[in-house]
Amino acid sequence: MALNRPMLIEFVMPQCRYCDHMDKEILARADVLDALRAFVPVRIDMLAERELAMRHGVEAAPTFVVISPSGAALARTEGYQPAEEFVRFLRSAARSAS
Repeated sequence: MALNRPMLIEFVMPQCRYCDHMDKEILARADVLDALRAFVPVRIDMLAERELAMRHGVEAAPTFVVISPSGAALARTEGYQPAEEFVRFLRSAARSAS
């Protein structure tokens, strides 16, 4: 069964301290988890999947790319962000996917 939700791709790299901080400090928060419910989250090692990272123009980690159910890129943001800013990004991306 298709979920018909946008995909949130998190591009990360091994040993990336900003990626680790996003995962441990931001993505684990209740307000962020609530906003993430609108998405199908996918985590991709951009070094292992270089072609996919290049296709999405990813050059830095962490990078978050929102893809519509039809495959269109809708939004993106790069780098470590405070929770409130990241929640605003997620909510705005979810609205643009509707």
